[in-house]
Amino acid sequence: MQVSAQSDTVSLFHNSTSAASNKSTNLHKNAINWNLFQLTRGGILVNYERILGNSGFAITAGIGVSVFDPIGQFYVKKFAYYYKPDSYYSNERETTIRALYDIGAKYYFDKEMGGSYLGTGFTSIANTVGLSINNYDANSALINSSKYQLDYRSNEIKFLIGFENENDNQFYNDFNFGFGYRMINYENLVFTNTTNPLQPIEVSKVNKTNQTPWLFMSWKVGLRF
Repeated sequence: MQVSAQSDTVSLFHNSTSAASNKSTNLHKNAINWNLFQLTRGGILVNYERILGNSGFAITAGIGVSVFDPIGQFYVKKFAYYYKPDSYYSNERETTIRALYDIGAKYYFDKEMGGSYLGTGFTSIANTVGLSINNYDANSALINSSKYQLDYRSNEIKFLIGFENENDNQFYNDFNFGFGYRMINYENLVFTNTTNPLQPIEVSKVNKTNQTPWLFMSWKVGLRF
């Protein structure tokens, strides 16, 4: 009887260990997701995520394209003025697609991909605004018609709290929000009066910077594997 009881105890312990091992083996360790909220910033962003063993830590990296960042760029008052429908010196507006980059890290409280987490990230958004200038002021002071390419970049650091479907869901949603800081670098147009009657207004580009706190949020849909 004692031998049988000992055998049962050993067998039960062995099965428990095996079940835990199988659960660990079957966990999803990788994911690809699409950030739907990035559309509100005028871009498309796809990320890859990899969890590091059973530590709960994961790294993410993404790449995409940016056309025009309406939320970010209208924060800069000069950009808002350039894009006003009744802007009287800019009669043509266009943007050039440029690359969008994103890197980050997460810590999952459940030590596996899924559930709640803390995260941090860095995102770099850029584009080039093209303006065709014809008239400068209400008196229609003529300047040489020319197109100016204005570069824009927003480098963003963020700290987030997020929530995902549990790990056994292959298709999942990822919601997060938090705060951070934007470091904006952009080119601006400066208009200077001249004594040249053929070109009374001289137009030049200057580089400007702006730093501001910012609230961030995102909604991602993805596939684990």
